Amino acid sequence: MRSAEEDEMRMASASQNNFANILREYLKRSHRLDAAQVRSARRAQTATASVVLPLEAEETAFVKRSAVHGSHRQWHWVWRRRLRMLASPRGPWRAASKAPQLLRSSNQHWMLDAVENSQRMRRRLTRNSHYEDHHLAARRRDRTGPRAGARSHTQAAKQGSFDSEEGVPRLSLSVSGLESGEQGASLDEEWNLVMPEDLGVVAAAATEPGRAHFGVAAKRIILLGSVNGRVALTQTLLRFVADRDGEGGAIANDADQSPGSSPRVIAAELDRDLSWHLSSIHQVHFRRHMLHMSAIEVFFKDRSSAFFSVQNKKSLMQLVWKLTSLPGVNSGLSLSDIRAPSSLLSRLKSTERWQHGELSNFDYLMALNTIAGRSYNDLSQYPVFPWIISDYTSKWIDIHDPKVYRDLSRPIGALNQRRLQHFIERYESFEDPVGRIKKFHYGTHYSSAASVAYYLIRLEPFASVHVSLQSGKFDHADRQFHSVGDTWSSCLTGPGDVKELVPEFYYMPEFMSNHNSLDLGKRQDGTYLGDVKLPPWASTPEEFVRINRQALESEHVSANLHRWIDLIFGYKQRGPEAVKAHNVFYYLTYEGAVNLDAIQDPVERASVESQIHYFGQTPTQL
Repeated sequence: MRSAEEDEMRMASASQNNFANILREYLKRSHRLDAAQVRSARRAQTATASVVLPLEAEETAFVKRSAVHGSHRQWHWVWRRRLRMLASPRGPWRAASKAPQLLRSSNQHWMLDAVENSQRMRRRLTRNSHYEDHHLAARRRDRTGPRAGARSHTQAAKQGSFDSEEGVPRLSLSVSGLESGEQGASLDEEWNLVMPEDLGVVAAAATEPGRAHFGVAAKRIILLGSVNGRVALTQTLLRFVADRDGEGGAIANDADQSPGSSPRVIAAELDRDLSWHLSSIHQVHFRRHMLHMSAIEVFFKDRSSAFFSVQNKKSLMQLVWKLTSLPGVNSGLSLSDIRAPSSLLSRLKSTERWQHGELSNFDYLMALNTIAGRSYNDLSQYPVFPWIISDYTSKWIDIHDPKVYRDLSRPIGALNQRRLQHFIERYESFEDPVGRIKKFHYGTHYSSAASVAYYLIRLEPFASVHVSLQSGKFDHADRQFHSVGDTWSSCLTGPGDVKELVPEFYYMPEFMSNHNSLDLGKRQDGTYLGDVKLPPWASTPEEFVRINRQALESEHVSANLHRWIDLIFGYKQRGPEAVKAHNVFYYLTYEGAVNLDAIQDPVERASVESQIHYFGQTPTQL
């Protein structure tokens, strides 16, 4: 019995030893495999680091250098801003005796704040710490005279020939720079940036381990100018760092808009480096720049925005991918939200909401402007609104009377039948011998940087924009915005005046008052320009804006507004329907009309860019 038990014990012990030996051998093999895997992983990391880390180090060094070089400038700006807040009307230093000397002023000067409200209205004025009265611009105007001032728009778009009577640009362009085929034939491809090859490159960049920074060369678009620099992404911040010269000044893309030569309020904005927390990003929209889809506009939760142009298509997509994939960005933002305008309009269902009464006429027009790429940051693509009222002579008007409204089914140029006949004859008789320039009714545009500055000249920074457009001086008083009624008459009868309105006509009365006491000159009849002359039915700017807005939201306009929308954003914008509606503009105002990269001659390219930049751009067709 004992012998049998001992045999069982010996067998159990042998089995245990055998299992232990097997387990030890397995662990040894696993250790050797793990060591091989570790060595393989280390070799892969070394190979990856040899490629990735120099790029990352270069980007990180750039950000650090920019931070060091810009720290003094940035903190100087921050502290001045804080001091101004303390001395603001609601601040603890609001009494002049308590304010520091640099903030004391007997006169308060104001400028338009770039912050918007939920309806995309910019209604707030802020103190203008870079105020200048433009007395030199007034003196230069007085020295020249009325006829000399006609050569404007930055010397007629950098000396491109310009017919001042008709407003028709006459530029000599290379055929190689023009797109073949019908305008807009490849617009879907132009907007469809999410290409498979782009996504492959970007996805690889996004998943690289340890990638701390990302940056692309870009231009920040500001009103009528731009600043060369770099958009940099860290784990928590979106930054724009301007390129600077040896003296530390920002390098502007246009010599006429450089900080050293620009008015103070523009120079101060051009010279800034900016940063935003990624968590503050609310929306990102693709945008056009120089008629090509090469930019984005970033909207932030504090209602501010920034416009960046990135020339390289792949770099633009990488930037967008990064913005929508980093953990710090608003979790509700995805790449699918950043799409072509027509797709975005369908996705947001703005038209359906307007038809069901969920959106007001103003909100719907602003939504269309935003989706079609119109931006407050780019004066060449400023939001456009229609003239609504046609009666500016009566003592009172009844907004329920259809007779007080303009015909929304026609463009401004077609409202006067006699003038329209002239445009039709020019369209039918026009033939470009080279076949380069297509037929057109109107040589000027309904929205341009000059027309925006014309309406808003009494507000900064638009007064400074106007001075820059006029080569450092005010235009003659007879060509300034003096009277609403006179401007409407000019739009009906002027040989080249077809401008529509800006959205401020429907919400902001301040732009009609000369709060900053600018010397806008004296008209030939001896009257000095001050506040805008209102129609008899409005006694104050506030009343004018109120009635104008009521007219915009009236039943008559609600029933006919879609006709104007078809002309500006819809199917009558281009093609045969545009010809039937007498709604054809100069070809260089349309998206996809010219390929700038194909123009080899720098002089010709500068002429084309100036035409696009200064004389208006048609919105993206929705």
